[in-house]
Amino acid sequence: MIIDYSSYNTWQDCPAKWYEKYINKRQRRWPKAQRSDALCLGALVHSGLQVWQESHVVAIPDQAIEEFTPDMETRNLALELIYGYARRYPQELWPLGKCEEPVLFPLIIGGVYGTKEVGRLEGLAKIDRYFYVPEPSQIDTGVPGQSMILNPGFWIHEYKTKSPYIPISLYMQSWDMNMQATFQCMALSHKLKGEPVQGVLINVLEKPRKYIPKRKCKGCKETQEFATYIPTGTGEYACPSCGTRQVLQPLKLDTPTVPPEYYRFPVTRTREDLERWKPQIIQVGQQMIQMAEQGLDSVPWTTKNCVDFKWNSACDYFGHHRNGISTKEDQELMDVPEYRGLVEIQ
Repeated sequence: MIIDYSSYNTWQDCPAKWYEKYINKRQRRWPKAQRSDALCLGALVHSGLQVWQESHVVAIPDQAIEEFTPDMETRNLALELIYGYARRYPQELWPLGKCEEPVLFPLIIGGVYGTKEVGRLEGLAKIDRYFYVPEPSQIDTGVPGQSMILNPGFWIHEYKTKSPYIPISLYMQSWDMNMQATFQCMALSHKLKGEPVQGVLINVLEKPRKYIPKRKCKGCKETQEFATYIPTGTGEYACPSCGTRQVLQPLKLDTPTVPPEYYRFPVTRTREDLERWKPQIIQVGQQMIQMAEQGLDSVPWTTKNCVDFKWNSACDYFGHHRNGISTKEDQELMDVPEYRGLVEIQ
């Protein structure tokens, strides 16, 4: 069994969702229409930054455009973020090494773990770039008046796009407990034959903050986007939720868009941190093996996550699991590609 951060995170969301994606290997089929979702934007930015690091040219590879099929607005936003990063960091502080392929690292070789007989369990992490810091070095975080120190040693270089509506302080805190950094540090340390890895330097590209006018309904008291209110032809607008009619405050014209922001901050992982979190990864891996061998109903699901109110969406497998229908013949789903950090049963 191979477990990476993506599969670990999916398992924590819901074991049934993990089973569909990593054992049945079925996932949502993206519509043929051009995409504008966050995953598409992140993939374009990531591909473009790789080009920038390798050739100092701001461009998105044609292969990425063909694969992710962005609409023009998403493509232009990706180029804006990449260009802004290139201006903000025209030269990296340290030479960046490159991992040519995802890195496997051992969790259990096989045999007895605790009191149980277990098979081989391996971790996997995708690491694009890493670098070596020869001496304690101060870096600018991008937050006014705030800097941090990078300790000597190996560091992983990671890019992330972020919504402007998530405070950077909370975003930084979220990474303190983020298991992606743990997987990556374990993997790079193994690749470097046991050399300690200090942590991950997160390079945040924050999307521009655009003014989206909203108005509060006098009836249901819900705040809705101005554009969703329905004109009635009488000078009043109807609430899209409850139908209450009211006169809306006129729009402000020429409200400026706040340009992208760029932040950098380190996420550290000590040897003690890795040893403390390793058993948690192994425990999840053992549960995955159990479900893979015994079937979809052998491990309790996390049904509270079937509907996500934050994103106003239901799980891709909601209808199948609600009605006991197999995902394998559903034409609305597609086969998961053989490798993108996905679990394989060995």
